[in-house]
Amino acid sequence: MDFRPNTIGRENLKQQRMPQATIDACRRADAALLGAVGGPKWDQNPAEQRPELGLLRIRADDPNARCQLGNKYGCEMEDVDGLLSYASELGLRIVGVSFHVGSGAESPLAFEQAITQAREVFDKGKALGFSMGILDIGGGMMSVLHDDG
Repeated sequence: MDFRPNTIGRENLKQQRMPQATIDACRRADAALLGAVGGPKWDQNPAEQRPELGLLRIRADDPNARCQLGNKYGCEMEDVDGLLSYASELGLRIVGVSFHVGSGAESPLAFEQAITQAREVFDKGKALGFSMGILDIGGGMMSVLHDDG
């Protein structure tokens, strides 16, 4: 693997944008590994000036997935209201929802159910004043390859 560091996150707050060199490097790469942002220097800033944004990860299951991840990661829907309320009290900025049904997922219904639940979380987040705009569906959905392509 070839690792090439570039400036992202809090360092860009000084410039108010990501450097063109970083954008170009991401476009050339097969994958981009992003690290956490923030740090002690930013801890005393008001919430609207802090660089951290968050996704609320929800549980999503496909019992037939090769590697089930829903039973390891993600909150239960019954806990969403409390988590969003607590995030609001702390001044955190929740901007969306993530889930991952598992590697080698076979059931499109698992994705349908998770997206439906994500919609509920978006609505609840917006009601609390969060600007919800990101849905990260993870990966894992298998495709079927046919002889004819």
